[in-house]
Amino acid sequence: MRRFEQVWKNGVPNLGPPREWFNSRTGKTEKIPPGCDPGFDTNPGLAVSRVGWARGWLTQKVATAEPALAQAVVSAWIKSPDFAAFLKSPDGSVPVMLLPDAAAQAIGAQQRLVVLSDQSTVKNVNHHPELTVEDYRQLPEMGSKPDLIVHNRPQTVVIVRHNDKLYWAAIKTTGDRQENFLTSFRRTNSKDIAELIKRGTVVAGGPIEG
Repeated sequence: MRRFEQVWKNGVPNLGPPREWFNSRTGKTEKIPPGCDPGFDTNPGLAVSRVGWARGWLTQKVATAEPALAQAVVSAWIKSPDFAAFLKSPDGSVPVMLLPDAAAQAIGAQQRLVVLSDQSTVKNVNHHPELTVEDYRQLPEMGSKPDLIVHNRPQTVVIVRHNDKLYWAAIKTTGDRQENFLTSFRRTNSKDIAELIKRGTVVAGGPIEG
């Protein structure tokens, strides 16, 4: 958590002090932000690049961390201002939850980290504009405290959780089972859940009223 807080401070990538680089073209010594190539720091896209670098660092570290630490880091990240910024301007992929063991076993996933890609974010925001940032912030607990898990397709599970509202999250693992992606997130209802149970195989939990 300490390293996470060092890299992500107040929703802004905090990657440490810059390094010195001698620019042979200008004959001057310049300070380059960590994670950036020399000369790129003057590019208008620098801020976006640093955010993307930090997001990539976060995803990589969470994927290899112990489950308890990974869960704490993902929960903290989802609450950060930068996650809200990602939903408005998605770039790359970001961690959003850890798969429950039962769900991972059902689809043969080799790791538990679930990420949300920029393409899926654009699609989900367009299809479900009623969802708020606070709705998306339910995702970590959907993984840690699911009420229902259904294996509905060869590489896909649906997780349902009731927390004031009923939420539905579909997670698909890749063909090599090395990555897991959140492909759909929305609110749901008892009728939808009954149909889901009818079509798929219940891995954990049972019918939910809401």
